[in-house]
Amino acid sequence: MVLKFDKIDQIGIIVNDCEATAKLFQELFGIGPFQIFDRGIDDFFYLDKWNKIHIKNALCRLNNIQIELIEVVEVIEGTCLQKEFIDKHGPGLHHIGIYVDDLEKAVDEVNKKGINVIQRGATKGLLNWVYLDTEKLIGLVVEFIELRKKRKKKNS
Repeated sequence: MVLKFDKIDQIGIIVNDCEATAKLFQELFGIGPFQIFDRGIDDFFYLDKWNKIHIKNALCRLNNIQIELIEVVEVIEGTCLQKEFIDKHGPGLHHIGIYVDDLEKAVDEVNKKGINVIQRGATKGLLNWVYLDTEKLIGLVVEFIELRKKRKKKNS
C-alpha cells in the first residue's frame, strides 16, 4: 500500500534563536507574525530512551503551510534529533510535517516499507508526533503529526 498525501502541512526549520529568526523572516520576507512558544522541558523518545530537552518554537502560517522554527534551548538529559541536526549541519531545513488521522496506522504502513520512527513525542496534550528516519533517503526528515481529538460532550 502506498501512503498518499495531498499536501505538506508543515515545514520545520532548526534555528539558533527563534525570536531573532522569526523577526528576520518577517522583516526580510513578510512571513509572519510568528507566535513564540517556550515549551519548557519536553520528554522525547530518541535513541531507545527518554530524553529531557528544553525547546522553543515559533509558529506562523504561510497560506496553508505552518512554518515551525525550532530552537534547542538546553539539553537536560540525553539528546534529541534536533540537537544532533544543528550540531552537524547548523541551522536549516529539518523536516516536512504531514497531518495524519491515525498516527500508529501511518507508522505501521511506513514500517512495512522499512522506514522506522527515529524520535517520538507529544506536545502539551495537543498532538502526538513522530520523526521518521528518512534523512539519508530523501535529504530531510518526515514528521507525522496527529492532532488529539477533542471529546464531544454528550447531551444529558
